[in-house]
Amino acid sequence: MYFKVLFMDDNLRAGSLQDVQDIKRLMQRSSRFTSLSAWSFTGAGVVALASALIGRYLFFLPYYRSYNTRGAFMASDFAELKTQLLVLSFITLIVAAGVAALFTWLKARRQGQSLWEYSSRQAAWQFAIPMAAGAVFLLGMLRYDEWRFIAPGCLVFYGLSMVAASRFTLGAVRWLGFGMILLGLLNMFYIGYGLYFWTLGFGVLHVVFGLIIWFRYERNEKPVVDIAKDPL
Repeated sequence: MYFKVLFMDDNLRAGSLQDVQDIKRLMQRSSRFTSLSAWSFTGAGVVALASALIGRYLFFLPYYRSYNTRGAFMASDFAELKTQLLVLSFITLIVAAGVAALFTWLKARRQGQSLWEYSSRQAAWQFAIPMAAGAVFLLGMLRYDEWRFIAPGCLVFYGLSMVAASRFTLGAVRWLGFGMILLGLLNMFYIGYGLYFWTLGFGVLHVVFGLIIWFRYERNEKPVVDIAKDPL
């Protein structure tokens, strides 16, 4: 068999190699959802950065300005701030998810891949389990006014969701998840800086990761399936 392959002409060898690559591509596509767009991450990060700016200048600054005027924090002001931040977080989640879904749908359509196939369903399921558990856990903490660990908890549970989902989508996603987990754990020791860690994780880290994926793979239209197991 070795001598048979050795003496093949160049065209035949090239055709055989292409056949092997096609088979590999089909196998990876059946096991992993590879249409996750780099712009999905970047777009979600931009939404998170905009949300952080809104929270900083429209909610936190008036809150601290009120403290400087009165010389003390008021329970009513803090309750209002928590409500504003919860509403802002929910809107941010919806908008960021919509932006990510839009870019992913556009890429899936270009590649002729279904947006809701076995691999994408598995990725969504793996992502949803830690996120749902985290949401219930964090709501329970809010119920008992343990607001200090909400920002690090969001980062840790989101990171765990990314790591879990990476088994059925781009393998490099797990590194984004590890980064989120690390930021969340660091935030546990710097409680008063939750907004900054939140901005760094959901905003900056998303944008940077998306740009890396785009520059390294999508800019030159390299097949995304080639990075399914690439650890960056």
